[in-house]
Amino acid sequence: MAMKTPNDDYDNPWKIAVERYSREFLAIFCPWLEAAIDWAVDPECHDQELRKLTRDAKTGQRRLDKLLKVRLLDGRDLYIHLEVQVCRQRGFGRRMFTCNSRLFDRYACPVASIAVLADRSPGWRPSCFVSDACGTRLSIEFTAIKLLDFDPPPAGSEDNMFALLVRAHFATLRTRHDPAARLACKLELTRHVYLAGWAQRRILDFLDVLDWLMNLPAPQKALYEAALGELERRLDMPYVNSMVRDAVERGEAQGLERGLERGLEQGLEQGLEQGLEQGRLIGRRQMLLELLEQRFGTLPDHMRERIKAVVEPELSRWSAKLLVARRLEDVLAND
Repeated sequence: MAMKTPNDDYDNPWKIAVERYSREFLAIFCPWLEAAIDWAVDPECHDQELRKLTRDAKTGQRRLDKLLKVRLLDGRDLYIHLEVQVCRQRGFGRRMFTCNSRLFDRYACPVASIAVLADRSPGWRPSCFVSDACGTRLSIEFTAIKLLDFDPPPAGSEDNMFALLVRAHFATLRTRHDPAARLACKLELTRHVYLAGWAQRRILDFLDVLDWLMNLPAPQKALYEAALGELERRLDMPYVNSMVRDAVERGEAQGLERGLERGLEQGLEQGLEQGLEQGRLIGRRQMLLELLEQRFGTLPDHMRERIKAVVEPELSRWSAKLLVARRLEDVLAND
């Protein structure tokens, strides 16, 4: 039986990340705007006011509205109206026009409207709206950022938080019905930020958004938490977030006992005569084998046989090393 991931939430993760790291967002998507802002003045969030202004606008279901106030280098104030749209929507240009015009009327101040198009349709790129009737013409042109253009992210942006979130976004879409593949992608992204030398707060903020974006079912979540605990132990990084700290304190083996449902089912089929516990062990071995082959490619026969025969405590240790290891041999090493 195929296992589905929990319902995915693409909006709030982006909203939190944009608010906390607005400069990194603009640096990768709108560098001309990032260069014009006086970053000595902290941006202000005005989301509550935006919702009041647009709540009665009949422009379709909103996925994300965000409003930031920034100070430009020339001393002027600028409002940045941001929309993240995850699917094609008829009338999207009109929606951007409505929000922009209401904001301009409210603040009597320049408003830069930016649409982040996070859908998977290469040809859908709305960037304007025009109304022309009997000599009266209304129009707007807004900045449209197509995330597909940033997958993979541009060279030199590997350390930008939003370059990594773009990778996470499309990995989330690709793995909606493949929890094992999603786990492998999430482990790789987590390993990257830990080894990149980021500040403590920035790492934790990224992990919070990543957890929200790349939601995992309980079995894969347990394995991720154990692997993260092992990574922090290896790197001597004690500032793990509370969710992972609680999981590690409960014990890696206890979390890993749940196994992947796919591997568990196979293990149960193979191990019914040996009892439920043996079936779980076989399922966990299969889980480890699948994840190793996703990361390192097809394993040699002798290593496959070694994994199929592993018992505790080696099995738990090998599973936790997935996030840390650079080579297959590092996973299977006894230390």
